[in-house]
Amino acid sequence: MYLLHSRHIPPEKIVFFGRSLGGAIATWLAQNHNPGALIIESSFTSVPELAAELYPHFPVQLLCRYRYNTADYITKISCPLLIIHNVNDELVLIKHGQTLFEIAHKPKEFLKTIGSHNELDVVSREKYEESINSFILRFLPNLD
Repeated sequence: MYLLHSRHIPPEKIVFFGRSLGGAIATWLAQNHNPGALIIESSFTSVPELAAELYPHFPVQLLCRYRYNTADYITKISCPLLIIHNVNDELVLIKHGQTLFEIAHKPKEFLKTIGSHNELDVVSREKYEESINSFILRFLPNLD
């Protein structure tokens, strides 16, 4: 909001980026502000679905106060999308990233990396940085 309202940068020149829970927030923002691009990393389809996987013996889906339904938000965006997910993510399984990718509109890309949930950009740093840079240059080549 700072970039939009205080710096007066048009949304089409902004890349929204969110990681894990931040991916749900960035996707929610993208459905309302149509940025130049959206990048989400290690994000989940919704909090109730993730909670049910992490705590299968408890009725967590009924107890979740906040839904953060990324799967719903992502179907409402039209900007270029890059989903980054780790094949070895022990917290948010890669199936969440794959589901988000499947239901998202084009243009979209999926980057698989290695490492745990919290070391994705460290273990695969070179591939990670190259892929993000390439994505941004391809879809927003005229950023000032």
